[in-house]
Order: sequence, then C-alpha cells, then structure tokens
Amino acid sequence: MIRQLVSLRVVKEVNPIPNADAIELIKVRAWNVVAKKGEFKPGDVCVYFEIDSFLPADDSRFEFLKKSGVKKGADDKERIRLKTIKLRGQISQGLALPIEQFDELRGLPLAIDVSDRLDVIKYERPEPKDTNAAGIRPDFIPKTDEERIQNLWDKLSETEQDTLYVPTLKLDGSLCTVAFIGSDMEDQWVMNHEDIDEEKKAIEVRHADTGEKFGEIIVCSRNMQLKYNPDSHFWKAVENARLPDILGDIGEDLRYSIAVQGEVCGPGIQGNKDKFPNFKFFAFNVFNITTQSYYDYTSVMGIFEEYGIESVPSLQHAFKVFKKFSTIEEILAYADGPSINAKYREGIVFKPFVNSSKDSFKVISNKWLLKMET
Repeated sequence: MIRQLVSLRVVKEVNPIPNADAIELIKVRAWNVVAKKGEFKPGDVCVYFEIDSFLPADDSRFEFLKKSGVKKGADDKERIRLKTIKLRGQISQGLALPIEQFDELRGLPLAIDVSDRLDVIKYERPEPKDTNAAGIRPDFIPKTDEERIQNLWDKLSETEQDTLYVPTLKLDGSLCTVAFIGSDMEDQWVMNHEDIDEEKKAIEVRHADTGEKFGEIIVCSRNMQLKYNPDSHFWKAVENARLPDILGDIGEDLRYSIAVQGEVCGPGIQGNKDKFPNFKFFAFNVFNITTQSYYDYTSVMGIFEEYGIESVPSLQHAFKVFKKFSTIEEILAYADGPSINAKYREGIVFKPFVNSSKDSFKVISNKWLLKMET
C-alpha cells in the first residue's frame, strides 16, 4: 500500500484545548492535529500532511516550521520533518493548512495523493552505515510498509468487525529481507545482476549429494541489495539465525523462490533500545516470489515452526479487534507498553489470522513517538 503523505481532507471535528487562547484541536480522518484557533470549522477542506512528511524548506508556506529543525534529504535538499508533538497537553500528529494557501491544488478531488505537486517526500530513517550496497533491491521482492490505523479506522471499524487479527510486536530495528532465488526466477535475476560489480553479492546454494547449484541466497535492506559481508550488521543477524541454510532447505523442499522478511536488531541499530548483546533477526513475513503473494499468519507461523525461524513475538491470541476496541483512542492505548527489554515498544502490527487478502495494519505507540523516536 502506497502511503498518501499529502492529501485534501475534510475537517471532521473542531474542539477547544483547555487554557489555550490561540490554538484548538481538529480531527482529520482519525488524526488529532493542533491548528490555529478559528482557522477551520467542521466540513472545511484542508491540505493534510501526515507525520513523516519531509517538507521542502524553501517553500515559504512552511517557513514557520523551520524552528523545529532542518535536515538534508536523500535528494540533498533542505527539508523539514513532521513528527508527533505535544502542545498544551494535546498530541498533534501532522499538519493541516487551509486549501486557500495552495492555488496549485484548487479543483482537485479529495483523498488523492498530492505529495509530488508540493515536492513532499517521505522521511526515511538512516540505514546502518555498513550496508555495503551491491545495487538496488530486486523489484520482484516488495517492501513492507503497513498503513497506520488512523488512516484505516473509519473503514475497518465498519467492515472488519468479525475479522480475527493477531497483535504482533513492532520492533525498533532495520527492515531486512533474506531471499532464496531459484531457477524459476533465473531470467529476472540475470537482469537484476546487470551493472553490478563483481564482488560477492550472494551465497550459492548447492545440492548436498551432487554439488549442483540450484539457487542463491541474497540479503536486502529496505532499499538496497547488499554484498556478502560477514562483518555487516545485516549479514551477522542473518547468519546468527542460520537463514542461509534454512532458506536453502526451504527452496530445495518447496522448489520455488521465497523471501523471509524481518527486523534486524542489535548494537548500533536505532540505538538498540532493547539492549540486545548480539545481532538478531526477528521474522514477520513470508513472500512467495514465484507466485508474487504473501502467506497469511497461520501459514507463516507454520513455516517458522517447521524450519526453526525466530519470529517477532505475538502479544496474545487472535481476537476480533474492531469488536474489542470501539474507539481509536482505545486501540492507540493498547499499543503502549513494553518491548522485549525496553520500557516502551514502538507499537503493534495487527495481522489477519487466516486471510492473506486482508491488509495488516500498524498502531504506533504515541508514548514511543514522544519519548523514543529518533
């Protein structure tokens, strides 16, 4: 699912903030946003910028945000990142500005993404410095980026009352994908190797009895394929978890190309808030590269159990989320709590228990956003 960083939205509510003369709280979708007092009334159309929007610092309409800090983006342009903040005791997430300030957006329909028109990109947290990239990540392996509950609450709370979800811990690490590329993907994989230097970028997988090669194991960060480097954070975590051997066994047993996606945690990664002494790989998804489809939670856990792959912890058994929680505030409160070793967890990813056609979604802890996010 592609995230809509900037879109035209209807202001649903306007509420006063105690002891505040100049600001008030508005609701856009299920997000609470602090705005200037009197700037909006219910039913008005605003331009809404989600948290993690990376705004161009040279746009005068965002000049008032510069005091929060300016950073260089991947495009080497000065930008302003929108983060969760707290004003007069109220959590504010994102930015809402009157449509009248944006002549270039007049006449556009509601809800479409207008990020490109305003030169807004997504803020990406820096990857560990030792990624040792071999090239861009293969396009036949998707990234994972679940939608936040604030963007889905209105819909899911109506349509998914009877759907069972499993709450799994969202760990504060770096996304990593380990993949077995078999002969069925040979044509696509040869194309992906073009223009990459000759340094080792994969582990060959061979039949134990004949020695014949039948595939390769590759490792990717969020955006890049990585050269083999036993000293890399990513490769250390992957090898500590024995994933090259395990993925080779899965490829030989099942005879298709497959990827396991997970979170790499450990020293030097996002501050290692869980204080892991070694690099660890916590798996959460299995993607069938051959059929271009994800497995549902029950199938994923069956594979993890059969082959001995450590997964992200689940918090409890599957339950009907949208019957248990009747308000967005209740589900956000459920996201607060400890991580494996840390006092605060990043949040929870809810995964459909038996139906891979239904989307998983994430609920990020507001306590974590205010206290721990970097």
